Amino acid sequence: SGEIFPEVLYSFNVEKVSDIIVVYDDISIPLGSLRIKKRGSDGGHNGMKSIINALGTRDIPRMRIGIGPKPFTISTADYVLSEFTDDELETIFSVLSKAIEAFEVILKDGIDKAMSLYNTS
Repeated sequence: SGEIFPEVLYSFNVEKVSDIIVVYDDISIPLGSLRIKKRGSDGGHNGMKSIINALGTRDIPRMRIGIGPKPFTISTADYVLSEFTDDELETIFSVLSKAIEAFEVILKDGIDKAMSLYNTS
């Protein structure tokens, strides 16, 4: 839930929302994909919607890690709470390594550079 975000930002003396990055899983992009954005809508993601509402802005940097597509035969809730297969875990570990690299680029060279290097399909 995004309700805690204003308090967390205050606790860590974060003055600008652009100084954070929200990382979350996203069923709307393929498993193993990484997408970095400076701002945007919630894209149908309830957690991001809650964060946007709590902070009162869409100008929230974010990193989306693909876990999709969701099979038609399972509910969204069941899918996102299910365990990954061994093959899926291998893909997840690979994209998490890329996410760490992307964080390093963001800190050193900025989010635009990270977006150009790490936004994948």
